[in-house]
Amino acid sequence: MKKNKAPVLQEKEVKDPESQNSLFSLKGYIILNIIFWVYCLLQVIILRWIYRDAMGIIFFFTVLAAGFTVVSVYDYIYDRIALKHQKKESAREKQ
Repeated sequence: MKKNKAPVLQEKEVKDPESQNSLFSLKGYIILNIIFWVYCLLQVIILRWIYRDAMGIIFFFTVLAAGFTVVSVYDYIYDRIALKHQKKESAREKQ
């Protein structure tokens, strides 16, 4: 009979719920958006150099970056509202 020598996966330690509530900072969202806008700009420059005609490419990457920014703003606001609601619920449960 062969022994199974596969490595045993250990479960990760589950942190307490309070440490899981750390929010992505506003500075983090801004940096992430700047990086994404620069990435889209580089794509436009590279593709314009390759294809010469970039009218649709400029539109596509502008809409993509603007959509990313809109979703980032939504996520930032939603996280704050959800955390506030979660704190109210946990305060009620403790009473």
